[in-house]
Amino acid sequence: MKDQKVSPYFKSANKDQQHDPNCDRIVGQIAKRQYDNGETSSTYGRKQNTVKLGFDLTSGLQPTQISVNSIPTLPEPLVLKNRKSNSNGNTAAKPNYNRPVQIKSIERLVSYFQDWRAGDKSLKLIDKNNNRISFYDVFIDLGDNKDLSVNQSLIYFGNAYVKRFKANKGIYYLSFTGEHKLTSGLSSKISIGINTKNVSNRFKKMLNNKADIFESNNSNPEAYFEAFVYGKLSESEEKTAKVTGKKFKTIQLSLENSKQNNLQWNFVIY
Repeated sequence: MKDQKVSPYFKSANKDQQHDPNCDRIVGQIAKRQYDNGETSSTYGRKQNTVKLGFDLTSGLQPTQISVNSIPTLPEPLVLKNRKSNSNGNTAAKPNYNRPVQIKSIERLVSYFQDWRAGDKSLKLIDKNNNRISFYDVFIDLGDNKDLSVNQSLIYFGNAYVKRFKANKGIYYLSFTGEHKLTSGLSSKISIGINTKNVSNRFKKMLNNKADIFESNNSNPEAYFEAFVYGKLSESEEKTAKVTGKKFKTIQLSLENSKQNNLQWNFVIY
């Protein structure tokens, strides 16, 4: 499996579509993961159906190169009988012995969350100390209206839209819909600036198309999408409103791994 470096991408599939755990798609995914070589990335490693993260409950998901050999072998689900057999009558391909796939973006990790959310409960998450954790410890739903913590590196997701900020400089704002609240009581929208000098042409084109739709008709459902952003929340410095002169703060979302050349590795857009 080859990871696409142009991740973030747009996918129109229904994010809430549920699959029967016995369906060919899920059974096939389970079998394939059991017999491949695993994966490593800057935030996680996978062996079979177990995903190990550089994660703890205090600091969140930290950039950590995870060795496949450090992942314990947990009980694997049986490959179900309705799985299509290969020409030898086996239920899954034989393992090969190449190196684990190297993953550079969060796209694959987000895809595991989407598979789990759609019904593939074979996937198991463990933290850096091999303790079992929930996907929802790492993936924070901004539509839940729960108070949010600061200074934790997590993957935030929710309904979002894009609009231009400085069109002549190629700067866009990705904003999550609604207002959000920190445990400190501060409430505001959550937005993040994207300088398209640091993204692929494919992602730039997608941002431009989404901004066109939103700016021409912000009630158009096609202007909105589900976005995943790997980052950290904090309170901004105090600002002064130009019209009223009132002091205020906002919730800031800053990217993890933002020093990497590929800024887009922090985003996935469906």
